[in-house]
Amino acid sequence: MRRGDVPLHERGRRMEVAHERGVSVGLTGCGKGPKGDCEGSLESWGKVINDNDWDAMVELIHPDQRKKFGDETIREFGYQIYKGARDYKWKKIQADVSGNICIARTIAYYNVKIRGKLPVDFDNQYVSYVLHEKDGLWYFDLPGSTKVGGY
Repeated sequence: MRRGDVPLHERGRRMEVAHERGVSVGLTGCGKGPKGDCEGSLESWGKVINDNDWDAMVELIHPDQRKKFGDETIREFGYQIYKGARDYKWKKIQADVSGNICIARTIAYYNVKIRGKLPVDFDNQYVSYVLHEKDGLWYFDLPGSTKVGGY
């Protein structure tokens, strides 16, 4: 079962049982959530993809878009686009912040390994991200949901 397949109500119950048994339970996506600056949130995005942690991806998406699309749709998006991604690295080309909006232009490098298939390398993947600051944290717009001028 891939991460994110467990229904939210079941995940919460598992955490309650672990807590009752005295087991220390960390929060999903700990250290991968939105940060207080645009570049910090970009770093979190890379960690989410490297770990294929679609629950943490949901936490990085702007709350208004989470309401609009729903958490399960966002999880499925991450899984479909980045499933099997490994060694995800990105290089910032430019991050322009204007008020509470950041447009970050990056180049991504990663490979994808899916069981039963040969690894595929993705080099020089130019990607632009739009982030919005809300309550001191920078959140992503779901990639492909915002029109942005190109390079």
